Amino acid sequence: MIQTKKYSNIGLIGLIVVLGTIAWLTPTLKMRTTLAQTVPTSTPTTSSVPAPCWPTDLPIGAIAGQPAPVFCSIVHHGPDTSTAGANTWQDEFEHKLTFANFDDTAYRLFETLGIHQSIHWRHADHWMVDLAPDSPTQAQANNAVGGAMLRADRTFRFQEGILRVDTEYAAGHPDYAANAWGEIIITTGDHPVYNGNPNGEVARRDLLYGYDMFPNHWTLGCRFQADSHTTCTLMKNNTQGPNDGGRVWEISFFQIVGETSTGGVSDGSYYRFCQAGDPDMQCRDRFRLELTRTSLTIYANGSLYFAQTGLPPLPDELVNGNLYIYLASIVNLPEADTVRFHWDHFMVNSSEAPSAAPGFGATPTIPMIKIYLPFAFEISNR
Repeated sequence: MIQTKKYSNIGLIGLIVVLGTIAWLTPTLKMRTTLAQTVPTSTPTTSSVPAPCWPTDLPIGAIAGQPAPVFCSIVHHGPDTSTAGANTWQDEFEHKLTFANFDDTAYRLFETLGIHQSIHWRHADHWMVDLAPDSPTQAQANNAVGGAMLRADRTFRFQEGILRVDTEYAAGHPDYAANAWGEIIITTGDHPVYNGNPNGEVARRDLLYGYDMFPNHWTLGCRFQADSHTTCTLMKNNTQGPNDGGRVWEISFFQIVGETSTGGVSDGSYYRFCQAGDPDMQCRDRFRLELTRTSLTIYANGSLYFAQTGLPPLPDELVNGNLYIYLASIVNLPEADTVRFHWDHFMVNSSEAPSAAPGFGATPTIPMIKIYLPFAFEISNR
């Protein structure tokens, strides 16, 4: 049984140690894990591959037996699996494809946002993103900030005063540390703008997160970090940085803006922590972000995980406007040559109750949790 827990506004710094037990995968999870670990013969495996196929070392976020970075391996395609309503979206990614791209689907992809290269790919009834932060000549420079994004090729609106976004994301990979995370982004902007973009568009100052990449557009984003520390931010429709007029508010378990606050960090009972060698199915958790004009709520695997109510009202541009919803894979100064992100399940304005990811509760792990506070937290809470 998952117990509801509340966390007060305290400065939680250091280590939280939580003990659990390891359980066997169900037969269904075993079958899907086996498929996910199948390596195509075309995957480059030697150091002599051309530069566009670099790097070849196993990405962080992957396990032994899974493919090396797939920048030169995605040659297949297949049917779109999404279903669109008047103001809804549903996609379980049950595509039965292997090493396939997103061609001929109802999605728009935004690759290589301030990094060397990226690729979205469909495989084993979910989808992944491989990111190479730095080029071969910059390997180990660890100076890349950026990532890649996906969104439905359409807009959505609040429905009866509420906007709901559901997805599955494997947030709890320890190798991500504070250098890689996933984000849900809701914005009036139809494309991201990053430093050094080829169109010469002015990027937001002090850009760090995916939701910073929409200058001159109202944007709300939530990032899901490996330590279960979730932060949500409302950015203003200008090009200013977060500390000089660009950020309206930022909330987390220790940043209380609303009149009430619940949760915001997990001990493993809300979303899971992977261990080295765990298949991604074992920690791909289901999240729901639910917004009203004055509240933000996140459910993790069907349970209330984080909420603040009585927030300063969202602007009319968000509450009454046409909105783009992005799922972003972001890195910040990672040491690895390649980072792999695992995603599944994308729904907008679902009428169903929040639910858990397949297999949740069957495979607890033994986590050692480090809380990675944001950069320059002592001064700016950024």
